[in-house]
Amino acid sequence: MERVAAARKTLEQTTERKTRAAQLRLRGKSLALAGQWSEATVDFSELVKLDPNDHQGWYLLAPLLLNNRNLEGYRKHCQTMLAKFSAANDPQIAERTVKVCLLLPMAGADLAAASKLADTAVTVGKDDRWVGDLAYFQFAKGLAEYREGRFAAAAEWANKALHKPGEDFQRDVQAYAVLAMARYQLGQTNEARAVLSNAEEVTETKLQKLDSGSLGESWHNVLIAHILLREAKTVVGSDGSAGGKP
Repeated sequence: MERVAAARKTLEQTTERKTRAAQLRLRGKSLALAGQWSEATVDFSELVKLDPNDHQGWYLLAPLLLNNRNLEGYRKHCQTMLAKFSAANDPQIAERTVKVCLLLPMAGADLAAASKLADTAVTVGKDDRWVGDLAYFQFAKGLAEYREGRFAAAAEWANKALHKPGEDFQRDVQAYAVLAMARYQLGQTNEARAVLSNAEEVTETKLQKLDSGSLGESWHNVLIAHILLREAKTVVGSDGSAGGKP
């Protein structure tokens, strides 16, 4: 009887956790869609504690932490996320981990782990039947190459991700931002500023504004695009001025 009671209690606790996790996921998404970043961050932070194996929760929380300028929290989150998912063989999990964990420069073992995941994304995912996923895999590889300081390779992969511009404006801005920074680091200043101009135009005319209160289902990619564009503007300079380090 005691064993049956213990099993029933465990089942009830598991059910409660799953219910709570579903509530947090739904409410966090609604808050993020409305641009209520701080409130969404609270919900997704609780979600990853409650369900630490939910990769999507980890993925969505990272750009929220960075957007809230919680740099220490963001870096710790990414270190834990990389350690947790470094052996992933799913190209989408690999790509998403790379994308959000390299929104700021990394070094050492963490950068090596992210780069390995970028390789997984483009090798395991190279025959992906949905071209949109493949372009995101290529973008993640370009971002990893940029953080590694391999700027020519970064430009090459970013260009691959831009094979069909206009198909996904959020991805376009992300790839344009990395391409602009890579061109600038290669000494191709005019080309870099031209690419940055493209990114700014797409952002202004096609991307949702962060304060619009209605960001759409891909709110996280909108947020990532804005974060990377801010860095590109700092590195390249958007008004003809000399760029600098972010």
